[in-house]
Amino acid sequence: MKLAPRRHASPCRAPVTLALVFGAITFTCTPHLPTPPDGPHAGDAPLIVPYPPPVARVELIPPRRRQEAVWLDGAWAWRVDRWSWTRGKWALVPEPGAYYAPPMTVRRRNGELFHFAGQWHRADTSPILEARAPATE
Repeated sequence: MKLAPRRHASPCRAPVTLALVFGAITFTCTPHLPTPPDGPHAGDAPLIVPYPPPVARVELIPPRRRQEAVWLDGAWAWRVDRWSWTRGKWALVPEPGAYYAPPMTVRRRNGELFHFAGQWHRADTSPILEARAPATE
């Protein structure tokens, strides 16, 4: 009796298949986290900081209490002479068409570091003052 030749899977095919399966599971099983529309720090005044912020912290996201709330990630903020962690939170978009410019630290070519705090902006890029922005949910 003659046996059929054994077919061997391509060594490249197994990792690709595994990656596709993992990606499909991750995509279909991961809930969508509603985040605000984001945009530039147009007109925001940055702070000059002496060193970059630490690595972001991992946070557990509490349940959303209002359907229209969006998630703002926790971030490091510069406070006088050191970095301080600001926890993530659910927030309401302050007005229709508003966008959120997330906190960011930028190094210029000359080595200076600039930090922009997170800030809500109107569609015309003018900043929305925190005092006028709605409270978190």
